Amino acid sequence: AQVATHVDIVNWLTIVYNVTVDNSSPKAFIQSTIAYCLKHQIPLICVEGVAYQHTLVFWFEETCRNLGISGLQIQAVMPDDKKNTRIGNMFKAVYKGEILIHKNCFSLVLNQAKKFDSTVKNNLDDILDTIAYIAQVMNKYKNLIFKPLSLAGFTREDTTGNLDFEETSC
Repeated sequence: AQVATHVDIVNWLTIVYNVTVDNSSPKAFIQSTIAYCLKHQIPLICVEGVAYQHTLVFWFEETCRNLGISGLQIQAVMPDDKKNTRIGNMFKAVYKGEILIHKNCFSLVLNQAKKFDSTVKNNLDDILDTIAYIAQVMNKYKNLIFKPLSLAGFTREDTTGNLDFEETSC
């Protein structure tokens, strides 16, 4: 399966808004991901830069070119650590509140997290791995994904108390 994870920064909070697990063809996945990005004004798509996944950078760019879409950045992200280490670090970041998981995708993330075993290499962890790349993407591309509160669907009044994610547009 192919996984697309919508991550945003709102008021300096890193939030995983949505996770899509897609079993369609790579072409259909690329098209639906681009459509989602346009709908939600997401300016950056990061693709794992290893093996088959790295070819997706070319196909995302080619599809954007063929559709006349400009301004959508497509970047490869190379692993800077072993997958289980990345995922372990992601769990720590979630625990510390450095990464928030929106209720839209919380059950998908929790389902994989409960089954994850750091002592084995063949986990079903595609969702967790996309979230585990957040720190790396933030370090390298933060300027491309930051949105002021007004663009993220919040008003100044929303920031005075607890954030109610049900009122966001995502």
